[in-house]
Amino acid sequence: TYTQTTTVSFGDGPLSVFAGPPLPGGKTWADAATYCKGTPGDASLPDEYQPGTKLPDKDKGQLQAVSGRSSVNPDAHGAAFAAGWTNGWYWTGQANGRVSAWFVYLDNGLVDWTYVGDDLPLAVCLP
Repeated sequence: TYTQTTTVSFGDGPLSVFAGPPLPGGKTWADAATYCKGTPGDASLPDEYQPGTKLPDKDKGQLQAVSGRSSVNPDAHGAAFAAGWTNGWYWTGQANGRVSAWFVYLDNGLVDWTYVGDDLPLAVCLP
């Protein structure tokens, strides 16, 4: 009989791009940036990522990578659900050129926008 032990490393995983779990409760876009130790963004800038907000970049798919349903098993969700994140809208660091900013819906990765003063979306920070 031969026995061998092997260590397997899976790397950091998709949640490692975030500074930690989501913030509790909804926040306005400016409050989310402030809570993330960033600076509130300029909502008039059209679709430009504002790294100073410390919020995810919708064009890099950071939230989409941890959200959504599996195409193989619609009852299975991404890493964010496995980690216990609250389902809902999550702010990104992009305004859409008016008085609104983009968010990603965690359940399905949908990208849409809402008024920056809306305090329904949740926030997760980047380091």
